[in-house]
Amino acid sequence: MMERDLLEEIRKTKPLVHLITNDVTRTNCVNAVLAIGASAICGEAIEEVEDITGICNALVLNIGTPNREKYKAMLLACAKANEIGIPVVLDPVGVGVSNFRKEFIKELLGRSRVTIIRGNMSEMRYLHDLLCPGDKAFEGLIPDENASSNCNCNCNCTWRKNECPKEESRGVDSSEKDWIGQEELMELSIVTGAALVMTGKRDVIVSPREITTCDLGSIWQTRLTGFGCMLSACLGAIASTVKISSNIKGMKVDTGCPRDDLMSRLQVPIADFVRIYGMCGEAAEKRLRDGDGAGSYMTYFMDALSRVYI
Repeated sequence: MMERDLLEEIRKTKPLVHLITNDVTRTNCVNAVLAIGASAICGEAIEEVEDITGICNALVLNIGTPNREKYKAMLLACAKANEIGIPVVLDPVGVGVSNFRKEFIKELLGRSRVTIIRGNMSEMRYLHDLLCPGDKAFEGLIPDENASSNCNCNCNCTWRKNECPKEESRGVDSSEKDWIGQEELMELSIVTGAALVMTGKRDVIVSPREITTCDLGSIWQTRLTGFGCMLSACLGAIASTVKISSNIKGMKVDTGCPRDDLMSRLQVPIADFVRIYGMCGEAAEKRLRDGDGAGSYMTYFMDALSRVYI
């Protein structure tokens, strides 16, 4: 599915996305989902989350502003999503800042399945250390024998030339200690049974057998809150374009496993939309004029997102 076809499918089917999301960015998340042609609902009361998830085409969970009642609602909603076979996007905002968040993520991923995990390098590093302790065998992975000599950043990693995120890393949320290699990302994808979207100046889309990178976007997206949260919300709508069977069991991905096939089918539409999102970021920056600032940039970004390929 090409990028234009992907958005046309969203605008035609108007998938309903259930957002249990960050209180700080909720309005922008809803507006972003609406901008690409989908619909959103934000119920998170324990008494109604299962009913709401039951009528939706995707579920997005964002742990940015946690509390116990919201976590209970997320567990109920995720179980319902698994039952009816709709995609679940997890945004583990600040997973490393407290044991409260870490323990919830372990409980959620221990009890339920998620389809996509979207986070920055720091969050992916914390998730890997939390869920993949110790040395593990990378069963089913096909390493690039020449990769370690191809990276430009001289860090002796196994990223292919021009794909190493260290070459392009920036931002206050990630630092040198947050570095994560491609084998670790692929291992995290295998252990969680989810496609990964690691965002930064260089975005990395990961499944157990494939890695795609994207260098589009704008520095202005680091000067406002919510751009990662909005991407996660939109990925719920994007994932709804791929059929997910409710009878896919288990978390671990093995050769020939249906979840392996699912992530392979998700790789292209996810990568296509990450490129669209980056293109909109660049288009918004180009519209900035003297006197414009962060507020204008957000407006221009929403304009671009709502009119891309129209």
